[in-house]
Amino acid sequence: MPPDICGLRAFEQWRKKAEGTNPELLYLDRQTLVESGHEREAEAQFPKSLEWQGTEYRLHYRFEPGHPEDGVTIDIPIALLHQAPVYRFQWLVPGLLRDKCIALVKGLAKPLRKQFVPVPDYVDRALAGAEPQNRPLGAVLGEQLKRHTGVEIPEDSWDESGLEDFYRANFLLLDENRKPLASGRNLEKLRDRYRDQVQATIQEAADDAQVREGIVCWDFGDLPERQRLRRKDLEINVYPALVDRGASVALQPMDTAVEAERLTRDGLVRLAMLVHGQPAKFLTRDLFKGRELQLVAAGLGDRESLVADVIWAAYGSALLPGTGVIRTRADFEAALNRARGEIVPIARHYEKSLAALTGSLKAVNEWLAKRREAYPEVVENIERQLAFLFRPGFLAATDDFWLRQYPRYIQAAEVRLEKLPAQVDRNRAIIGETGTMLDEIDSLMAKERVLSADVRREIETYHFMIEEYRVSVFAQVLKTALPVSTKRIRKQYGVIADRLRA
Repeated sequence: MPPDICGLRAFEQWRKKAEGTNPELLYLDRQTLVESGHEREAEAQFPKSLEWQGTEYRLHYRFEPGHPEDGVTIDIPIALLHQAPVYRFQWLVPGLLRDKCIALVKGLAKPLRKQFVPVPDYVDRALAGAEPQNRPLGAVLGEQLKRHTGVEIPEDSWDESGLEDFYRANFLLLDENRKPLASGRNLEKLRDRYRDQVQATIQEAADDAQVREGIVCWDFGDLPERQRLRRKDLEINVYPALVDRGASVALQPMDTAVEAERLTRDGLVRLAMLVHGQPAKFLTRDLFKGRELQLVAAGLGDRESLVADVIWAAYGSALLPGTGVIRTRADFEAALNRARGEIVPIARHYEKSLAALTGSLKAVNEWLAKRREAYPEVVENIERQLAFLFRPGFLAATDDFWLRQYPRYIQAAEVRLEKLPAQVDRNRAIIGETGTMLDEIDSLMAKERVLSADVRREIETYHFMIEEYRVSVFAQVLKTALPVSTKRIRKQYGVIADRLRA
């Protein structure tokens, strides 16, 4: 263009004359655009797929505020739903990450937010040292901001729920024919809703060697931690489990390692009882013999159920004293040989410990029955306490350290009831205070099948800290097994939350 062209009229006059001799003078072909790098840059910022641990997830985009699919949508075949990374998708794609981080920082409480002004500059510094990973975006962003400023940002300060949908990935769940099945921006809800269907898909993909029923001895080779199955053009990660079927065990691939390990521990105990059943037969006849009425009066249920719990716990404690699982026939046989002489003594120990509690438990239950109308809140609270302590399977589920504290907990309940007429208001206050804590832990335990052994131990500690807190409030003379306060209990809850986010 000549240098003297500086207005629309002059430009149009020049253009018409110039295009008369060269009609494509102002045209740009695709190759020119590609060579300029704009297309490559756009694809780098908004890629067509995202790779994680060898799996490609197809991405597509819609930039239409208010539309259900506004932002980036990630295609997830249902066979891969269980292995999709929980946190990686919080990082979205490069073209959206910076703006999302700016929005997250601006969403912090004012005392924190004002430490990072101007926000875009601090976000740029933080992202320079961060790589997309399967960890919460807020946690990593907070670590990087602290590295540059020294300001600590608690992990619970980050809240994605307040962001526009544009900054949260949309997940499109596809059936086996790649047809849309469901969509949403909460991956965990999709997992919970379609978990059974995912498990069914895994079972269909497995062969006869990976799925077996009716096993009564270890005749199936090693039990690997993980296997890969092929389903059409997909590679599916599965986790073999040994599943208790009562009269036998079964081999079954599961969708999570946590669930497979939990099931396998029970499967190993059942297999030990099938292979070495003599102690179970003897204990079934002899444990708590003639004490049926005593057990019922103590609120421990019928003899048959309690004996079954004692036997199960004794086999489990003898065979699997640690937290891991056995994966080879040789290791199983060695563990069973070591356990043979321990099963009956462990069962006798449980029997003796429970028998020693029956008198106190009977007294507590009689008191509750007589004063239900006078103190309904206290009765309900103590019944909830006893229901947890002596729930079905409590012997196998509870660490020996806490089982040894049971006599003190029951004694503390007796002291509490003796002092109740003079401490009604105090009881009411503590019931309200601990009620929220108990509701929180019950909510976590409702998801037990997806919690690791480490997390379950931390939850157990949390619950027994509440038991110790009751002792500290109602029966200080009995002392506590560890320092305890509401602040310490809240801190323990934070530990559990951190483990769940890890």
